[in-house]
Amino acid sequence: MTSAFDDLGELVRAGARPTALPALAPGTPPTDDAPYRRTVWVDTETLEVMQATWRPSVRCAIHDHGGASGTVFVLRGAVIEQRYRYDAERGLVEAGQFRHEAGDAVRVYADGLHTMEAVGEAETLHVYTPRTGATHVVDAAAGRVHTLVGGRPAWLPASSEALPEEPLASAAARRAREVALVVFTTHYREGSEAFARAARTLLASLREADPSLELVSLAALGKRDFVDCVTALADDGRVVRALHFVGHAGMYGPMFGTTAWPEQLSPHEWRTLRIPFAEGAVATFHACRTARWFAPFFARTFGVEARGYVGYTTVSRDPSRYVYDHPLGRRDAPLHVVACVGRKSHGLLGAVRKHLGAHAEPLRRCMPTPTYAAPSYDGVAALYDEAFSDLRVRGPEVAFVRDALARQRARVGAPLRVVDLGCGNGALFDVIEPLTEDYVGLDVSEGMLERARARAGADRRRSFVRVGGPTLPLPDASVDVVVSFLSFRYLDWDPITAEIARVLRPDGRFVVVDMVALPAGPRDAPALAVEAVRRLRARRDGRFRAALARLVRDPRFVSMVALNPIRADHELRWYLGSRWPEGRFEVLSVGATSRVLGFDAGPRALHRPSPMSFP
Repeated sequence: MTSAFDDLGELVRAGARPTALPALAPGTPPTDDAPYRRTVWVDTETLEVMQATWRPSVRCAIHDHGGASGTVFVLRGAVIEQRYRYDAERGLVEAGQFRHEAGDAVRVYADGLHTMEAVGEAETLHVYTPRTGATHVVDAAAGRVHTLVGGRPAWLPASSEALPEEPLASAAARRAREVALVVFTTHYREGSEAFARAARTLLASLREADPSLELVSLAALGKRDFVDCVTALADDGRVVRALHFVGHAGMYGPMFGTTAWPEQLSPHEWRTLRIPFAEGAVATFHACRTARWFAPFFARTFGVEARGYVGYTTVSRDPSRYVYDHPLGRRDAPLHVVACVGRKSHGLLGAVRKHLGAHAEPLRRCMPTPTYAAPSYDGVAALYDEAFSDLRVRGPEVAFVRDALARQRARVGAPLRVVDLGCGNGALFDVIEPLTEDYVGLDVSEGMLERARARAGADRRRSFVRVGGPTLPLPDASVDVVVSFLSFRYLDWDPITAEIARVLRPDGRFVVVDMVALPAGPRDAPALAVEAVRRLRARRDGRFRAALARLVRDPRFVSMVALNPIRADHELRWYLGSRWPEGRFEVLSVGATSRVLGFDAGPRALHRPSPMSFP
């Protein structure tokens, strides 16, 4: 048991997400009014592991972690976490509330303030490196901060205990030092030198606006650099008044790394990342398309105003209109990132308008809204099942998956064990059944899984499991094929690809079919004609046409799709091509502004891990 915990501690120290946890028997809930009962498994100078068995609906005290960082794993049940931060004027302010389900891993930091409570019965495993030292617990009602030592639990001491304490106001004033953080990328794509100049211009304007404000500049190659920077700021007790990102971005936000190895913080990774924002902080993303999906998501997640651009960006000598940065001009001249019309957005006419001095697009402001329930197919499960009860309506996509499985079946020489990521109503099994011995469907929507289980009936070859995060509840090297059918764009790419690599057998296969954004060009004319004929044939099926219309017009479906946008063609190609370099892509269908790609990672679906990946 001890060696298993030692291995767990090494992974937590490295910032990695363990794929397995030591097996622990359920603990005994507390018999008094305490929020949880502690079971200490490891207590050394470099590692502390504690199991907490929670009393339902009883909060622990607001506390930090005594100089230690680590991870809290939810073993059973669910917990609500409320985060806080110090404010120099207001003392203690709320910084976001989160619900964590069984299987989730919650990063905690040395000075991070939070409180937790169980939803029903719950069990958590707390892994800290090094051992927690002097822990500070906050009595907000009394306006005091107490210092606890000696492995004390995270709740307020009895009134009779004489412990070191200080007024909350003085603790907050001492801890809340504001900074402006300017991050720019260095290698991802063309423009790195220009981004460095734009960052210097931005720093100069911030310094002129407020000479007293501390400025922090980060030249980031990978996303790990950004994570380490904001973690260090938090550990040092500093808070971010302004965050600026200068660089490239995809639909899901800032891009790091290179096009040969793209990195992007996924929605899950953003939610588990702690950025110590000050009250009234503003985050600005000087990058393409950041206002379409990412800035609203960032505002909701962190409770701060976020700004971004709707259109594509370029660099300009003038912040209000496009002025070409001539290569023979001064290299120390101010440079700005602006969004305006151009070739990507408006073709050749847009390029002409741009070089004639097109006006810059204003930044779009996205204000924080209350935490919302994650978008789900639950509300439209019946409508979806009615429309797609027979997946043969998606002929080319189904054929691509079936052919890839047939090749793997011939290679293995036996029926396959298949995992379907985002299985929905489970209809994919009906078209791959002859090739399959065992089928596991995974989905976040319980409503869709209910439809899938009803479809399966008593068929023991099929099982369906709800997953709440980017982990797969399967043993190592236990699967022949992992399929993601029109769901990969919704997933958290780095965490889930690491899990796919873990569960696949050495000769396993990974197959993706997904929609991507790319306007059709002249060379797509034949494919557009084929697609038009296919749609005309599909319209003959009046039942399918009517069911599909009911689904796509339903307000719940419309609002859900708006929160899960389509990725760009190059984003998917660069990402999958870097992780599975032996894989092949195939264009399955083409539309006016989008298309469907198929990706077959090949008979040896070996994922190339990245030392820069987070978590």
